[in-house]
Amino acid sequence: MNKKNISHLLKAIMFIGLFTVEYVVITKLENKQIILLNYIMLAVNLCMFTSLIFSKKTDHFSAFIFKIFKNIAGNILGIIAIIYFTTHIGWIFTALRDSYVTDNLHLMSQFSLYLNFLFFPYLFLTFFLKKRKDDVLPKNRKVLLTSLSIFDYNRNAEGELSPQDKKVLNVIKSKKDYHTWGRDVNWQPIFLAIEKYENLKEIIVLNTKQTKYQNNAIKNSNDYKNYTFEKLIRNYFPKIEVTNAMIENPNELQSTVEDLNFILRKKLKNYEDKDIVFSITGGTAVITAAMSMVAIKGDRGITYMDQQKNITINNSVDVFDIKELWEEIINKYE
Repeated sequence: MNKKNISHLLKAIMFIGLFTVEYVVITKLENKQIILLNYIMLAVNLCMFTSLIFSKKTDHFSAFIFKIFKNIAGNILGIIAIIYFTTHIGWIFTALRDSYVTDNLHLMSQFSLYLNFLFFPYLFLTFFLKKRKDDVLPKNRKVLLTSLSIFDYNRNAEGELSPQDKKVLNVIKSKKDYHTWGRDVNWQPIFLAIEKYENLKEIIVLNTKQTKYQNNAIKNSNDYKNYTFEKLIRNYFPKIEVTNAMIENPNELQSTVEDLNFILRKKLKNYEDKDIVFSITGGTAVITAAMSMVAIKGDRGITYMDQQKNITINNSVDVFDIKELWEEIINKYE
């Protein structure tokens, strides 16, 4: 049994345990004791919910319930959690109905107890067990995808390096340490990021037809062929493998997203989402947008260079960060 199954089993046991405690409370305790327990549970639930509000995790509460009902409803945890939820909803409505014809105080205390027990496990699991994906440390990332280029497309001459290309490459040649390259060299953020992602095993460079042609121009130049991106990475970080992947239509967002997903399936099938990080400092706006969209899944991360402070910033993006987009989609169908 793997860790995930064990986790599900322990959570299922918790739901069963709460059912048992609740039964004992209802059948064994007097009304005053039930009221006291209600106050205690209400205080605990309010503390957990308040903490979720201050930590901006209220969305995680509803997402956790949705996950149990939709994604894992077929296993023992999902089945028990659904039974737990629906049973308490039934008890709550029964207590409200019967409060008109019998001991109001006793039934209302039971109603409050059912309500407290209903919310407690979901708040507890969200508060103590749910983690945002920015908990993944940079040193644990293993693969970095980037689309940076050093080239000045507008002045690139046919068959030779443009004056701007030569200027940038001369900076690299004259100042070998990448810390001294400066903003003119768009490769620098990658090298600085690698320092943060100290356990990287692979870098995937996203090429277009234009950048592929220009990369070949450097490789075929006697003056600069030893200063290609791959060779510089090998010099500074010999343990990191550099591979290339093609983006066929870099000006079309949907096509670029599809290319990225294909690259992830083909080249990174042996890695988990938490191993992957996207560098979005450079490249075209479309490719940057596509990488940000693809980075939303799982525990994938993004990294970029703060141009003002010249520091590398590591961040994560998830569905909670883009909830306004989902609201806009829903509004279009209302």
